Amino acid sequence: MHVPRFELKQRKGFTIVELLVVIVVIGILTTIVIVSYGAWQTSTRTAQVKSDLTSAASAMEAARNFGSGYPSSLPSSITPSSGVTLTLTATAATSYCIDGGSTVDSSIQYYTDSLTGSKGPQTGTCTGRTNLPTPGVPTGIAAVGTVDTQTAFTFTPADAYALSFTAQCSTDQAFVGGLVTGTGLNSPVAVTGLATATTYYCRVNASNNTGVSAWSAAVTLTTQLSPPPTGILALTATTTQVNYAFLTVSGAASYNVQRATNSAFTTGVATNSQTINTGSFSGLAVNTIYYFRVQSVDSSGTGGPYNGNSPYGGLATATTQTLTLLIIAGGGGGSIPSGSGGGGGAGGVITTSSQIVSGTGANAVVVGAGGAQGVNGSNSSIFSLTAIGGGFGSVGNPSNGGSGGGAGRAASTTSTVGLGTSGQGFNGGTSGYSSGQYPSAGGGGAGGVGASVASASPGNSGAGGPGITSSISGSARLYAGGGGAGGDYGCSRNLGPGAGGTGGGGAGGNSVNGNGGSGTANTGGGGGGATQLSNCSTSGVGGTGGSGIVVISYPTGSMTTSGGTVTTSGGNTIVTFNSSGTFTIVSIP
Repeated sequence: MHVPRFELKQRKGFTIVELLVVIVVIGILTTIVIVSYGAWQTSTRTAQVKSDLTSAASAMEAARNFGSGYPSSLPSSITPSSGVTLTLTATAATSYCIDGGSTVDSSIQYYTDSLTGSKGPQTGTCTGRTNLPTPGVPTGIAAVGTVDTQTAFTFTPADAYALSFTAQCSTDQAFVGGLVTGTGLNSPVAVTGLATATTYYCRVNASNNTGVSAWSAAVTLTTQLSPPPTGILALTATTTQVNYAFLTVSGAASYNVQRATNSAFTTGVATNSQTINTGSFSGLAVNTIYYFRVQSVDSSGTGGPYNGNSPYGGLATATTQTLTLLIIAGGGGGSIPSGSGGGGGAGGVITTSSQIVSGTGANAVVVGAGGAQGVNGSNSSIFSLTAIGGGFGSVGNPSNGGSGGGAGRAASTTSTVGLGTSGQGFNGGTSGYSSGQYPSAGGGGAGGVGASVASASPGNSGAGGPGITSSISGSARLYAGGGGAGGDYGCSRNLGPGAGGTGGGGAGGNSVNGNGGSGTANTGGGGGGATQLSNCSTSGVGGTGGSGIVVISYPTGSMTTSGGTVTTSGGNTIVTFNSSGTFTIVSIP
């Protein structure tokens, strides 16, 4: 017999509707949990703030019972709970107010004070309290930190009911003229906008949303003068002018800048009155130390010439500084002989008393060496100034140089001239005779030309040109004489040598060994020319020129320097370089 078989239909999941219902239910439950948790957190934090405020109020009452009034700070027994802040916002011997809040939730704000302490913490803040008693009159008014245009007042509140304080100042006791006020929540209260060098009458009151206290008893104060500017900040000096700059100060209407030649400001005094913070003094004396100071001027007060003006401040110095220089190059070498040899020219000379100092720093000094036989002397230099080395002497064509070399015997009566550098030295002498005696000419000097030979048999060769005299080192000294020409003793011609020029010039060679004399070291003198000896086959050697020199002079105390050999004379410091080196200006006052 056939039995029908029934098959059950198997379900394999939730429908979409069922899933949506589950999700909505879960969301509702989650929201309920979150809201409830947030409310619980707020309630917990609020309870903690209130609890701490209640404890603080109890501690304040205990402190008053065992003291002479409420304390000015929270008792040490009070330690706020984690996340709670307690601030003693207002206090006096008879009243107080404490703010409490949460560091996590700024909306939680409560306070407790001496009026409501028994009722527990109140919603809000001390400054937002209403229905307070009118505050009492502050006492103990005192001005602190009074300067030119502002001051501040400290005081003792009469109670803890004031929400703000007002300080008022006037130039009269009726509080009508020159009225200036300032407000604040606590002591001290600042007042700005005061006039300088002025006497004020000042008072303080307290207020809240209920009313305003009477004014306190007035106190008097006198504002200070405008402060002086903070010094001369920049000074730059030239030969006869000093430029300056300084910082301005608040409240100044103008400024007086004063210069003098002594720190007491009693000599060489001049004053610039100006409204800007830069300027200059011109027409100053050279090589003079000047002192500078600056003063602010305001519009308050009349009477004396400096009433309402600040004391002078910012003392500084500057020097209208120049250097006196002597720069001498190395002298030229003397000539070999052809019978006789021409003298070497002196090194070029530069002198100046107006070398401007542009600032501190190192400056290379080059001192030229003297030239050997037939060689020019080397240049000397410092700053941008260069003295040219002396020209060498020659039997044919002498060299140009600082001073020209002397000419020697030539094939004709007209010889080439050794030229000196304009402003530094003179030409060498000329000689062209080739019969009789064989004479040569002297080298040029810084003070004149070398001697020329006027005939075939002059008796002596030409002398070197004269040098110059300088007292830069403190005493008169001669420098840069030309070298004398050599004599001619060959074959018994017996021509005497030329003398060296005054100022270190070497003499011409004589009959002893025929060598020309060397120029004196550190004078720039030219070397003497050589001579032929009587055996007609032996000749001397031309003399070497003298080395140069660099000398620097400045008023003692006007600057600090290093380098060279330092001496002093007549109020001046002298720095001498006999060889190359570095002249460093370390500082200028």
